[in-house]
Amino acid sequence: MTYRSAVDWWFYVVVFGVAIATIPTMVPLFASGQPVHVLTAVFILLVACVLPLWLLASTYYRIEASALIVRSGPFRWTVPLDEIRSVRPSRSLWSSPALSLDRIQIDYGRGRSLLVSPRDRDGFLAAIQRRIGAGSSTPPAASAR
Repeated sequence: MTYRSAVDWWFYVVVFGVAIATIPTMVPLFASGQPVHVLTAVFILLVACVLPLWLLASTYYRIEASALIVRSGPFRWTVPLDEIRSVRPSRSLWSSPALSLDRIQIDYGRGRSLLVSPRDRDGFLAAIQRRIGAGSSTPPAASAR
C-alpha cells in the first residue's frame, strides 16, 4: 500500500520563495556568457528549484510485506518491518522525508529513526500495525494521535 506525504503550506512558501529569490541572482551569471558562470547558474537553479519540486512530486511511503519503503526525490530508505521498535507522533524540525510537521517518528534497528508524514495518517498507522502485528507477538505502540 502506498501513502503520499502530507504537504504543509510552509513547504510551498519555501519552494517558491527560494525559486523567486534565486532567479534575480542568476540573471547576471547567465548574462556574463562565461561558461563557468552559466554552469554555476544552472547548478544552483537545479538545486534550488528542481530538487524541491522533485521532493514534492515523489515523496511517498510504501508498506510491503516485509519492509516500509520511503522515497523522497533521489533519496530512498528501506525499513524492515520486523526491526520497528516504536511508532509515535513528532513535531520535530529535523530534516526528513516528511513535507509536513505533523509527523510520525519510526524508531527501528539499532538506534535509527525516520520521520514520515503520510496524508492518510490513520490508514498508514493501521497498515503498519497490521503488518507488524502479523509478524510479531508484541507490536510497538502505534497510537500517534
